[in-house]
Amino acid sequence: MGKEALAYSPLPWRVVKTNTDVYIYSAYSDVEKKRFPYSNGRLIAKVGDYTAFSQEKNAYLIAAAPELLIAAKLSLAYLNGREPIDPAPLKAN
Repeated sequence: MGKEALAYSPLPWRVVKTNTDVYIYSAYSDVEKKRFPYSNGRLIAKVGDYTAFSQEKNAYLIAAAPELLIAAKLSLAYLNGREPIDPAPLKAN
């Protein structure tokens, strides 16, 4: 599962709202933070302007995707009676 942790951008993902759109950014590494100190992070997605309610809700759901994937894998391992895995490697940046 260690390789799968690298399949998506570093955690945490967060939602940034503007007047018209909602964006999802992932965290920068420490090196990237120094290089781009005024940036919001890596752009993951732009959530289009649907209704204000669904736009924001969809953005927060998308931003939670990496944590939901980790929770699903831990739950599946538990339900299959396997030893609990250490989620730390799944959270690696």
